[in-house]
Amino acid sequence: MARPMVAESIPIKPARLILGLIACLGLIFTLFTLLFGFTSVPANSVGVKTRFGAYHDIVNPGLAYAIPYIDEIHIVLCSIELLIRKRIFLEHANQRRHCAIFQRA
Repeated sequence: MARPMVAESIPIKPARLILGLIACLGLIFTLFTLLFGFTSVPANSVGVKTRFGAYHDIVNPGLAYAIPYIDEIHIVLCSIELLIRKRIFLEHANQRRHCAIFQRA
């Protein structure tokens, strides 16, 4: 009768074991780091995303993601007064544009 394989008969190579453990630890560290890239931007502010310190994008309020060690989100508070001025400016600009269209026709 054939003897069943026992763990003692399979040699464990120390180099492969160490490389496997290093690979598993590296994978766990990478996934753990990527999970911490989420940032919450409050409702009364906007986020300025910088990539390697240079301006990249503006982030609206809510949940945002920045790649760890590469992107960074700086939160800038916006007052209601600034938002109202911006809205009035945009409405005024739209009215001027419509007036210019009617004058050309």
